[in-house]
Amino acid sequence: MKIKEEISRDSEQKYEFLLNNLLDGIIEFDLNGIITFVNSQVYNILGYSPEEELGNNIFNYLHPGELKESRRIFDEAIRANRFVTLERRVRHKEGHFIPISVRGRMLKLNENIKAMIILRPIRKAEQDLKISEKKYRHLFEDSPLMVALANIKGTVVDLNKRLADFVGYSKNEFIGKNIRDLKEIFAELHLERAKNVVKKLITTGFSQPFESLYIKKTGKRAWIKGQAFFIDIGTEKLIQILMEDITEQKEAEQKLIKAFERETFYKNLFAHDINNILHNIQSSISLLDLYQNNPNTQKDIEEVMNIINEQVVRGTHLISNVRELSKLEEYSVPLGIIDARLILDDVIQIVKENFKHKNLDIRIVSFKKKILLKANDLLFNVFENILNNAVKYNDSQLIEIIVKISEKHKHRVNYIKFEFIDNGIGIHDSMKDPIFQEGYMEEKGAKGLGFGLSLVRKIIAFFNGYIWVEDKIEGEHKKGSNFVILIPKK
Repeated sequence: MKIKEEISRDSEQKYEFLLNNLLDGIIEFDLNGIITFVNSQVYNILGYSPEEELGNNIFNYLHPGELKESRRIFDEAIRANRFVTLERRVRHKEGHFIPISVRGRMLKLNENIKAMIILRPIRKAEQDLKISEKKYRHLFEDSPLMVALANIKGTVVDLNKRLADFVGYSKNEFIGKNIRDLKEIFAELHLERAKNVVKKLITTGFSQPFESLYIKKTGKRAWIKGQAFFIDIGTEKLIQILMEDITEQKEAEQKLIKAFERETFYKNLFAHDINNILHNIQSSISLLDLYQNNPNTQKDIEEVMNIINEQVVRGTHLISNVRELSKLEEYSVPLGIIDARLILDDVIQIVKENFKHKNLDIRIVSFKKKILLKANDLLFNVFENILNNAVKYNDSQLIEIIVKISEKHKHRVNYIKFEFIDNGIGIHDSMKDPIFQEGYMEEKGAKGLGFGLSLVRKIIAFFNGYIWVEDKIEGEHKKGSNFVILIPKK
């Protein structure tokens, strides 16, 4: 028994020696917060001797602003029996508060449950660093800019909420990934551009501002403007990328560019077609001068007058097409339910009147008399342009045009299908797509195509429909064309 007591006393002396010679302060207190043990190092930290602290409440030494939260954390630690790490301002004997790092947990000592905490002063440099990091974190999260942090290898270590919200991905979907692996958020060649920005920053220490096209999680594309810098956070050198959303600005720029290109295109094409028309009229007038005094040229005079009339009609159509294109570009024309058959009948009558010197056979083959569509009066321009082309680009003695109307189900939508089948000069396979483009100015036969099919394509797209051209007889384009249009039913 005596030996056990000596061993126990020896252990207690060693334990007390260790506690009093640690560089950290140690305080033990019960569940009511009453201090039951203090090592000698607490005096060096807070200026109180052990005798001054024993029996006092631990919470009396805390800053009033942190008292309520500290009691809550203490109560939670008792219930969960968990380890606690936090920073608190503790009152020094001289009255001022000093920042202290506190670590502790609940212990069972001689059937009594007590708390033991370890105190370590936060040195000024360390405190300044923590304050600086806290300020940076505040700026990082509340910045009006989007911010991403990556290490020297290009691995994302953090991003603020604004960037996460912008691209639609959570932070966890970014953090830990290398920039080169983020293919899903960069459009086309923009991933390579992002990698080059990081590479240049690492090799030269500087990067120019850059613009990049992102793809959001929703699939929507958005433009950002950014610049990358080095930044020191603690002991680590990181790459900070600051970005702002410039989608609206880029879209406005694109609209201006397209508007300028469109204006140039219209101007050139209008001048091209008007020059052709005036040239044809001038040539016809020259022929009339030759024929007018010759009584045997009456038939020739009639043909020349027909040519002049054709050119006047062509000029009228050109001006009309320019006007309708402008309407489509400037504002949306509302859609409604219309009877396409009535419009088609009116257009056929006008075409026959305009080309009454030609031998026309235009027939309609329809599955029903009344054809109701979701469209508007611009459908008139569609039918007029296609029928005019079918007549103009046709060298046959008898110009035959069959308009077939049927139903078509495609992509879960019910459409009305129009087929304008002619016996004209046809369209080569290489021209079947380009003829619908705005910039297309090639000639079909000897006459310019003008605005017509560009206008038709725009109107059909506005109706949520489709248009394309096929051979009348597959593989034999010189035997005529078939213009096919699909427009949704009402």
